[in-house]
Amino acid sequence: MVSENKIVYRNAKEICAMIGEDYKAINNLIKHEGLPAWRRNNSGTWRALHDDLVEWLSGQRDKYLSK
Repeated sequence: MVSENKIVYRNAKEICAMIGEDYKAINNLIKHEGLPAWRRNNSGTWRALHDDLVEWLSGQRDKYLSK
């Protein structure tokens, strides 16, 4: 389980566990769904801020519930 007290998630598994997605989908989520995650110098592990992920999830909820 991922702690809600985290500030930064430091790999695809942590990020995707927080948002309830399979970690193998992270590239697609970033590219096509605007998931707010980054890698330093476009290499290494993915990173994301907790507050950014919460905001992204809220946006996803609103996007798909309004249809």
